[in-house]
Amino acid sequence: MNFGLGYTLLADFLQSAAYYYVCIAGYAILLILPFIFFIHGKHGRLFACCMSCAFIAVRLLSLCLAQQNPDEGQHLIMAYSLINGGVPFMDFEGQGNGPLNALYIALLSFGNISFLTAHLAALVAELAGSVMIFFAVRRLCGIRPAIALSSMAFLYFSFYYYDITAYNNETLFFLLISLWLLLFACRGRRTGMLFAECLVLGLLPWVKLQFAPFSLCCFILSMSRNLFLPGIGTSGLNGGAGTASSHASGQFSLKNTFAACAGAAAPSVLFLSYLALEGALGWFWLFYIRVNSEHVSVPLAEYLSKLPDFIVIFTDMDLFMVPGCTIIVFALFSLFSLTGSRDGKGLITRRGFAAAALLVVFLLGSFFAATRTMSTYDHYINIMVPSFAILTALGLTLWRDEKLRRNCAFAMLAALTGVFCLKMVTIDKVQPIQALQQHVIIDEDVYPFSDVIHYLNSHVRPGEPVAVWGWETGFPIYASHPSATATHFIYPLIDSKFDRELQDELRRKYTDDIINNRPAAIVDLACPASFRYMDERYYLRNYAFMREIAEKYYEIPLSFPVSLKPEFRIMLMPWRPLGTLKNDDGYVRIYLRKDQFESVPNKEE
Repeated sequence: MNFGLGYTLLADFLQSAAYYYVCIAGYAILLILPFIFFIHGKHGRLFACCMSCAFIAVRLLSLCLAQQNPDEGQHLIMAYSLINGGVPFMDFEGQGNGPLNALYIALLSFGNISFLTAHLAALVAELAGSVMIFFAVRRLCGIRPAIALSSMAFLYFSFYYYDITAYNNETLFFLLISLWLLLFACRGRRTGMLFAECLVLGLLPWVKLQFAPFSLCCFILSMSRNLFLPGIGTSGLNGGAGTASSHASGQFSLKNTFAACAGAAAPSVLFLSYLALEGALGWFWLFYIRVNSEHVSVPLAEYLSKLPDFIVIFTDMDLFMVPGCTIIVFALFSLFSLTGSRDGKGLITRRGFAAAALLVVFLLGSFFAATRTMSTYDHYINIMVPSFAILTALGLTLWRDEKLRRNCAFAMLAALTGVFCLKMVTIDKVQPIQALQQHVIIDEDVYPFSDVIHYLNSHVRPGEPVAVWGWETGFPIYASHPSATATHFIYPLIDSKFDRELQDELRRKYTDDIINNRPAAIVDLACPASFRYMDERYYLRNYAFMREIAEKYYEIPLSFPVSLKPEFRIMLMPWRPLGTLKNDDGYVRIYLRKDQFESVPNKEE
């Protein structure tokens, strides 16, 4: 990795006592400022500016942290390949990680791919998304609800928690869905804005296929906008005021329907056309459709039967209370919304009932997207943060009583602030700033596999492709070598949950990539210091399809002892409990291509 002078200066500042006090000041602003602006009920732009500055100050430390999640390395490898002319799915794939993540990171990389790039991409997306939520909700239902809901996003993403500071699919999802909400709120009568809304929604399946149902729910909301915002033009709600009109924006019409469908379809049409021209449609079908279908292989009936138990686990996650508070709020105000909309007179009007039904569909869609894989990864919670903000904002637009709306917003702000403070004090995975300052990455020598990297780089030309066996996606990034294979971790190659026929196809693609790209080395990282594949059961030599390749093209492997030092556990492996590390020591095996050296001495394990 290439760390420049600017990085070193930033790292030095982040480890100083001065930055510790900057963080304290930043958190004070994030907690106190919303109440001040809420009381005054004005100066929205100043509020957004001050909260953004405080958020940046608090999150600066995240830029210089090490790899926070295995998915980060996956996204960076994809971005690295894209920058160097790689074709999605043919030259790189991320299983459930869509190619749009690679494009987003590549645009922010300025040609230098590192974990700093990933953390910068996360910071930018979370900051921009939080600001857009503020302006969208202010447009929909006034400044006070906007302060409350945007504060939820600012506070949530200011946590120093590995699945928040890390870049993942949900990071870009948050940015795009916040942009959709802003376009939804500001559309007025303009058909072009409806096209833009649906264009954003059309991008979501390319972030992660798992988001497709959620995108469909948002599409329905876009087409049904008049249920929430009847008769609203470009002037906005002004705290709920508006007049009915026969030409209310969002009403169904041939023109609007065509614009919406064209916008939603445009990203897929363009991207699939590009893949067809590159001859990669078959690989797209294999990696993005078939592999993801196998990954989400739990039958729907089984999914529904296990859902109650899964919800117990899901709601017990460390950070769920922050967005989860809005569930309670939403449940309360949804009952009120059924009493009628702004232009209704009865106890339950058709508009109020239809809008409430749509919100329920939206809630179910977002929850389905977060839980369908039945995986309890903490970053799936990030899906729910914009969901609850959208639900709350749209629900509040149904309230005729501005005072009730204001009181609800204040109660929500107070509850969220209280929960945030409680979590900051009690959660064991949110590390104090002082402790985190000790884990700023100064150079690549802090990486447990740094000795392996030094040896590799002393015998392999810079930029030459290398294959990595295991699930250590950070290795190619730290080593600054492109991946020789489209698949960057062995999970789909060896896991028994995948269909044998599919797995054989994936293995053929993997070995073909090695034969065609002739990587200078294959690094077998199945050892205790790595992620998931940590013992000899997963050694490369134990799999016939790889053993044949290794014996034919590569030398007898060198073995390097690797030890995971205690100070690296929090920094590099927060996803694994310390108690599971019975034996810190392990061996990494390097298979060097036969034409690299005439003879290679072997170290005994």
